Amino acid sequence: MMTRREQLKLLLLAASVPAVYAAARVLRGAGRGRSGRGGTPRRIQRYNILGRTGLEVSDIGFGTSATADPQLLVDAFHRGVNYFDISPTYPWSVEMLAAAFSRDPEMRRGAIVASRVECARYKDTMHCFGQMCGGPKLMPTACLGCIDEVLKKLGRSHIDILQRHGVGQGGEKEDMEWFDPNSPKGSGLLALFETLKRQGKVRFTGMTTHGPYSLDAAFERAVESGNFDTIMTALNFMQHPSPHFERSLQAARERRIGITAMKVLANAKARNVGPMSGRPFSHAAIAWALSRPGVNNVVISISDWGMLDEYLGASGCELSLVDRVQLARHRAATSSRYCRVGCGLCRSRCPHGVDIPTILRIDQYRSDYLLPDVAKEEYEAFPGRGRIQACLECEDPACEAACPFGVPVRSRVRRAYAYLDPKGTLFS
Repeated sequence: MMTRREQLKLLLLAASVPAVYAAARVLRGAGRGRSGRGGTPRRIQRYNILGRTGLEVSDIGFGTSATADPQLLVDAFHRGVNYFDISPTYPWSVEMLAAAFSRDPEMRRGAIVASRVECARYKDTMHCFGQMCGGPKLMPTACLGCIDEVLKKLGRSHIDILQRHGVGQGGEKEDMEWFDPNSPKGSGLLALFETLKRQGKVRFTGMTTHGPYSLDAAFERAVESGNFDTIMTALNFMQHPSPHFERSLQAARERRIGITAMKVLANAKARNVGPMSGRPFSHAAIAWALSRPGVNNVVISISDWGMLDEYLGASGCELSLVDRVQLARHRAATSSRYCRVGCGLCRSRCPHGVDIPTILRIDQYRSDYLLPDVAKEEYEAFPGRGRIQACLECEDPACEAACPFGVPVRSRVRRAYAYLDPKGTLFS
């Protein structure tokens, strides 16, 4: 059990509204048990080598986006989880991991920490590692300062893996510049990575992509560039990976690039997908992702001990024929309820130029991840939010016709507006 002092410290540590929300949500459930409600706690059963990094990583990695009790991280480590993903989008994730390290020096020494250079625009500044960098673009000097601050909080000399996050969230031409060593973006990123490696503050570098644009192209360019040790990509049973993407996966494997899959559950919990074949549905979804060629591990957000037990139960599982049949059945049954990451087909068909995929991705923080304050912060920082009002009176079915999966695009966008925009019905 967390003491009152620890609870108060946690809430005071959480400087952002989303962190307070997440902390309060988990604190309400504190004390419900940390060992899986009886029986032997589940443990990691398999470790894989993360490409050419040589790092031996647990096949189930811990995503910290919804974690608000550092003891959960400590318990996960002692059950064999050694890969922990923190993000500047969730600044409290650094605080949680730092608190866990303070409790357990063994974890500080043994954990593999992966983090990201976010460089996301918030108003007129860049947002990275939870810090405001004070400029409109990636600035190596500011990034170095942010990373020093993170290392100080963690009490470590280095981050194991640092990745340029979210390639595919902007325009295709803009995103591809990150892979061009002759462009300002590409040269600045590579210079930052090389400086950090030379200083011993980062061991390996990579990139992440979850769309909504250019997922296939970004993944391919990252593999071909030879500049990245690791790639973290959205990959799940709902996506129907293209032959092009499958070839890139195989090429990454041949070039010994470490591959981590994210968003592997495809929001199945939010769509109320229940157990199947005598085990949780999540086990089949995780096994599917780990069965893809070259995928070394998955990262899943974990917020309580029940989730920890459930997901660790999937460690070492093989994808069975029954799994494949059941995944196909659930994909067909819930197809129109899931907006595919990395798709983006509806954007080009909107007569008003609304960035529909980004709006729906932001709304997922509220509807699927239960982080409404994160959704609102992302929405307020989104420069294209002003166009969404055009959707309120629009009757053009072009956006829905463009979706090959039958997602009710117009109603989803309008619902997002109602919840996210101050002018929407939720705030009226």
